[in-house]
Amino acid sequence: MPERIHILLTIPNFDTAGSGKVVYDLANKINTDKFEVSIMCRTDSGAFFEEIKKIGLPVYIQDFSTEMRPYLSLRKRLKPFRTFLKEKQVDIVHSWNWSSDWTEALACRLSGVKFIYTKKSMSWGNRHWKIRSFFSHHIITLNTDMRNFFPKKKNQSLIPLGLDENYYDPAHFTRNKPTQDFKLITVANLVPVKRIETIIGALSHLNDLSISLDIVGDKNTAYASELKQLVKELELSEQVNFLGK
Repeated sequence: MPERIHILLTIPNFDTAGSGKVVYDLANKINTDKFEVSIMCRTDSGAFFEEIKKIGLPVYIQDFSTEMRPYLSLRKRLKPFRTFLKEKQVDIVHSWNWSSDWTEALACRLSGVKFIYTKKSMSWGNRHWKIRSFFSHHIITLNTDMRNFFPKKKNQSLIPLGLDENYYDPAHFTRNKPTQDFKLITVANLVPVKRIETIIGALSHLNDLSISLDIVGDKNTAYASELKQLVKELELSEQVNFLGK
């Protein structure tokens, strides 16, 4: 059997973002005959981290990036991650870091390791994204609009997020008795970019008591507090429920 390719999947944590589930599926389903897989994250926080450990793959708690400034000492501060890449003989780093930080990519370049990152969000607000993309050997985008971020980057692939049709087979679920009620549910990290207030505003305009909204996410954030206040002001407390994380 030819030597397997060692892929290191990096992600900030398995607590705050939905991409943790995507990384879980990727690590759990990958062809282990061809690939050796390990995972690195900055913290072991979050209930989902216990699910990650059950896969049985090596999981390392270490920071894979560093502060960009001051630039003069950057190479030195990259040494811990570069040492890790060398000792573990990593061939490819696939980053699921949400930010525009490019120090992880630079460390890979300096170590002779291929660097790939998945563009997770539609933000493109600073030059650091361009630097990160320049250092990357390949970029994975999740939708067609993202291709406009990298007009000169030939090494990119569109790989939309999907569902496991076996796990999510409708045959596994039973419908409740039909009613006249219409229930909406949103599952999100409750931060302003999610724009949950748009759904709440639409609910207010509809003025239909048969429609309800369940919000799944950390209800103790500042943004969640703003949403609760909006629900109160719009007199929607009977229709909108904050279920927590």
